[in-house]
Amino acid sequence: MDAEFDILAGFHLGDWEVQPRLNRLRSTDQTHFVEGKAMDVLVALALSRRRVASKNDLLDAVWPNQSVAEGTLTLAIHELRVALDDDAKNPTYIGTVTRRGYRLLCIPQPLEASEASAPATPRTRTLRVALIALAVVAVLAIWRLPQVDGGAHMISSVAVLPFSNLTGDDTKDYIGEGLAEEVIHLIAQQPRLLVAARTSSFAVGREDLTAEAIGERLQVDAIIEGSVREERGVQRITLQLIDVNSGAHRGSATLDIVDSDLFDAQARIGETVTTLLAQAGAQVDPAVRTSGHTTDSRTYDLYLRGRAAMRTRSVESLTNAQSYFEEAIRLDKAFAPAYAGMSQLHLVSRVYLQADAELAIELADEFSRRALDLDANNVEAVTVAAAVAIVRRNYEQGIALFHRAIELQPGNALAHQWLGEALSTLGYVGAGRGEVETALRLNPLAGSTNTVRANMASFYVDDGDLYTAAARGDALGARLAPRLLSLHYFRVGDHDAFVREMRRYYAVIGVDPAAADVLRQALDDDIPAAELVARLAPFGNVRDGNFARELALLGFVAEAGNMLKRIQPEDRTFSDDIWLPEFRAVRALPMFNEHVARRGLLAHWHKHGPPDLCLGRNPETFCLAIHYHDASATPESTP
Repeated sequence: MDAEFDILAGFHLGDWEVQPRLNRLRSTDQTHFVEGKAMDVLVALALSRRRVASKNDLLDAVWPNQSVAEGTLTLAIHELRVALDDDAKNPTYIGTVTRRGYRLLCIPQPLEASEASAPATPRTRTLRVALIALAVVAVLAIWRLPQVDGGAHMISSVAVLPFSNLTGDDTKDYIGEGLAEEVIHLIAQQPRLLVAARTSSFAVGREDLTAEAIGERLQVDAIIEGSVREERGVQRITLQLIDVNSGAHRGSATLDIVDSDLFDAQARIGETVTTLLAQAGAQVDPAVRTSGHTTDSRTYDLYLRGRAAMRTRSVESLTNAQSYFEEAIRLDKAFAPAYAGMSQLHLVSRVYLQADAELAIELADEFSRRALDLDANNVEAVTVAAAVAIVRRNYEQGIALFHRAIELQPGNALAHQWLGEALSTLGYVGAGRGEVETALRLNPLAGSTNTVRANMASFYVDDGDLYTAAARGDALGARLAPRLLSLHYFRVGDHDAFVREMRRYYAVIGVDPAAADVLRQALDDDIPAAELVARLAPFGNVRDGNFARELALLGFVAEAGNMLKRIQPEDRTFSDDIWLPEFRAVRALPMFNEHVARRGLLAHWHKHGPPDLCLGRNPETFCLAIHYHDASATPESTP
């Protein structure tokens, strides 16, 4: 391989300037940051020049000694194509070689000396060694690539698109969406088969994309499409299993549903999908069935309407959802899914309906318990019960319930995401990040999941990953993404953008955006520390710890500590902001041990092990209290 210049020092790729050590892609009018591993993949391809790099070689080079699914590489390729404005169907920069791997379509060119100014880092030096090995392997691989045959490959992952409503009645869209969601729930229970989560599969289902494009966006091998027609009282449901690589149909089926019996439709569709997947070579357990439902079709119809209405998150739609669930429960008081739906509704009402938080949590708990009494395996109820337990600081119970939800449904993206957030709150940031990565593989187009991924990156001071995930979450409509974008802009010194994003964030959480202007004055040294808290007080309830993060960012350590100190014991909210690097000085304050003890964390650490920050060679000062803490002395100790 020709190595005329140092790829890791940076290079031109067509119209783009690539700076690997900064995780940055820059053109004349755009600058994009990508995740570190995605940049490593691009460097690996650049070292291979225009020769094909097999998927296995790329995985070995970028993720050495790690068990990583092929979908992780596909996600990295997709991220690179988005950053490069590359079209997967008509690519300019990165080409897919079916069943073989990827290659660059243009030759990397060296940067001028003045452009390649970023210093070497341990990550890039380590990667250099791995990629030299890749370069050799890539050359040798040309001689040993297997011949491509026309045979179908094994299906190990699938996406279920919303069933098309061909009835001519737009008000019946909820039927196709509800039935497709039931299929997703069914496949998610399969231990050896991955299924894209509803948010992502429904998002691509509404776009005019080819099967190959959908497969690349969601990192799946096959898609399931369906349609619902209605003629003379009979609903005809058609199902198709499509291979995303070839676009070929791997199986199809048609079911006729008499008298709009949706409950019967749901059960029969589940059995049919399992059969189609098995016939196509997927590893499925035929014993997995949809969970028990009402035998009353009207009750099931109301439940589907309620779930469809709850997705919109508007005041009107959530109010309608509550009415549907209540009517379903009135018709069948033993219908567990309707109780689970009510539980989720009350949990989200804290944010979207600005309901009384304590009452909403009580109601969510009550309905989830009722659902579990009726059906102990109802995944939605288990997941919500876990979230309620975490909010109430019953950490051990909450973690156990999240694991139970994942055991029942390994492909439950929401359970993985919420478990990751819970672990992060407890200080187990590494484990939390792993769960969120799993959720992101299952649900790559979910705005909230990308925002949580950005939050995880913020703990590791990886601003490339932080910006990329936060910007993606923002583009996907995540309401809290501006909070993470503000952190990125603060770290890179763009104070105007920091204040702009803080104004957006404050508007979402109900704080007067003018509070961001006070922060700007503090950044400009126009407000002394002694006056800052007083200037912020009118914008929020200081007893709830508002602005602790912002004060820590601005270097007002004692003031940030006082904000944390004012959080009342009865306040159920708790933030993982305390694990940010900017909180290090706050964590060194004597009050910090008191703060985490009041939240029940010292007791949990004493029983289950310390947080990540206490496991290194030089643990922080607060870690010493864990070794001497008496769990029985803390009234909020974890049961």
